[in-house]
Amino acid sequence: MSFNPAAFALARWQFTLVAIVLLAALGLAALLTIPRTEDPQLDPPIFIINAVLPGASPSEVEELVTRPVEDAVYRLDGIREVRSRSTDGLSVTRIEFNWGTNPESSYDKVTREVSALRASLPQGLQRLDIVRGRPINVSIVEVALVSEYLPMRRLEKVADRLRERLGTIPGINEARYWGAGRTEMRVSLDMARLASLRLSPTAVTQALRAAGEESPLGAVNAAARRFTVKYGGAFRSPEDIAAVPVLPGDGRALRVGNVAQVAWAQDDHDHITRFNGQRALLVTATQAKNQDVTRLSAAINAELDAFERTLPGGVKLVRGFDQSENVKHRIGGLTRDFLIALVLVSLTLLPLGLRAAGVVMIAIPLSLLIGVGILAGLGFTLNQLAIAGFVLALGILVDDAIVVVENIARWLREGADRTTAVIKGTGQIALAVLGCTACLVFAFVPLLALPRLRVNSSARCRSQS
Repeated sequence: MSFNPAAFALARWQFTLVAIVLLAALGLAALLTIPRTEDPQLDPPIFIINAVLPGASPSEVEELVTRPVEDAVYRLDGIREVRSRSTDGLSVTRIEFNWGTNPESSYDKVTREVSALRASLPQGLQRLDIVRGRPINVSIVEVALVSEYLPMRRLEKVADRLRERLGTIPGINEARYWGAGRTEMRVSLDMARLASLRLSPTAVTQALRAAGEESPLGAVNAAARRFTVKYGGAFRSPEDIAAVPVLPGDGRALRVGNVAQVAWAQDDHDHITRFNGQRALLVTATQAKNQDVTRLSAAINAELDAFERTLPGGVKLVRGFDQSENVKHRIGGLTRDFLIALVLVSLTLLPLGLRAAGVVMIAIPLSLLIGVGILAGLGFTLNQLAIAGFVLALGILVDDAIVVVENIARWLREGADRTTAVIKGTGQIALAVLGCTACLVFAFVPLLALPRLRVNSSARCRSQS
């Protein structure tokens, strides 16, 4: 005795009705709460090691940085591929482990090897960091602080304040600003003055080194109070450096400010940042895992609106990129395709009667809601791949619904009662519908033989490199 789903549903119509309402409610709740992202929340075992060695030629970077990094990571187990690129002052090494390995343990292994290698790399190495090749590392928002006249140090402080405010938004993984040169305290010695005082530049550097060291000495108890005592300390302003005493050979009181000019300065620029041709600093933010980009974008825009009212004169905040716009566009495309499907169904099935058309127009959104509920239950997000799958499934669903309803209507026209028409009409073509759907699904099976997903380091990790 074969099992007929249509006969089971009709015989227990109360159960069927409750199940449909429950599935619709669960799907609707999932649709309202499921995170919306542009890309799926993948965690591939791919890592990018970025090393910055200013002033080095590509051949020097290859010899001094890239090859030692490659030799270190090749000692790890489970390596599938290592690719590297050496340019002026920059080394980028991409490591891919065998798929199926634990990304967390692989990341720990790479971090351990790179940390052990750090001491043997050139002293002038400015950056050596490891970036995980994940889609969530892509910036979801990029804004520019544009100013042609504000000093770069003040503009950098404005960018840092914005970075802090964006970083406190729940769901933001990291906020950073880009384009600012390294700020330093510059001490310009007056060599003529030093020569007249018979004082060597080494005496000034030694005085600064000794005054800049910060070492706690302990604590002193005075009655009921306790004081922490420390020696020296970090310099907070040019005045602190200018006040450092220098002891010449004759024992006179002399300070750094008497033999040098001390001021804030910018390090040599190794890049130029422009936004629409104007001098600017860029501020970016990345999302944490399983976050809704549209909700994050709304919170970020509210924070940007409030921050924009506090900007100093001559500074403009320009929104350059917002990933939520892409997500809304794709979801809007799914909504448009859904409405087109309903229109096509109504035009096709109206000749069969309002009841037949109504059943199919209820089944289509119900099926999509069930699909969204399954996605949410499995921990996935509503992203561009899921939306593409829904669009594909929507076409299959409409075809099958039209065929089934039309065959039921044929049985009704031949004089069968409604129960018999539903059971016989559905059972008659069930195998054909399942076979047609299976063929469409099997058409995509060869995709499993394609090379594994590759994360492009220049596109996916542009904000980190």
